Amino acid sequence: MKKLKITVLGKSYEVLVEDMGDVTPEQTVFAEHAATPPSVPIPPVERNTAVTVSAPMSGTVIEITAAVGDEVQAGSPLLKLEAMKMQNIIPAPKDGTVREILVQKGDTVSTGAPMFIID
Repeated sequence: MKKLKITVLGKSYEVLVEDMGDVTPEQTVFAEHAATPPSVPIPPVERNTAVTVSAPMSGTVIEITAAVGDEVQAGSPLLKLEAMKMQNIIPAPKDGTVREILVQKGDTVSTGAPMFIID
């Protein structure tokens, strides 16, 4: 056995290494391959890719610029939220379809309140 010191990402470790001499590949034992895959194809798993757009701050909804069923791209405006006399445009976080609008013009929302669902 040899005692060696190695350094990984700036942190040093002491390790013991066993000298196994000359080992040929034929002497190395490998795990058996995993069972063969089934002959019936497995359908893809449908994942819920919906995203809830929440209010980033407390404020009043002054304009809704997207409608249910609209195809939106990441960054496109969904609504305007007025907070501290400033109008803030709330963008879509991803490409998708507006599935549900959870607020109406004039609603007051708190930070974290759900406003849109985009699928």
